[in-house]
Amino acid sequence: ASASVLPSRSEGFGIGALEAMGCGAPLVVTQTGGPEEFAVGKVVEKENPEQLAKAILDILSLSLDEHRALRRAARRKAQKFSWKCITERRLELYERVRRTTEIAGSSS
Repeated sequence: ASASVLPSRSEGFGIGALEAMGCGAPLVVTQTGGPEEFAVGKVVEKENPEQLAKAILDILSLSLDEHRALRRAARRKAQKFSWKCITERRLELYERVRRTTEIAGSSS
């Protein structure tokens, strides 16, 4: 796909957006409190069809090199949300908490 368009009125996290990015599709998403936090592509106001249409055309009008770069960026960004990356970050957090707790416990 040349792009993935998710014109939601309300969106939680936006797993569909991440899946599209993982496949290398740049996004066109609306500002709904979810995907715009990580989207690679265009973010538009919800309920604004003119802005949505322009964003879609902007992505479809990119040169081949620009589009390839955007696809690579989308895949890289999506990888940051892989199970492996999330698990590693969570384990790092637990380790920091454990060390902090040990230090606090030893100074009492």
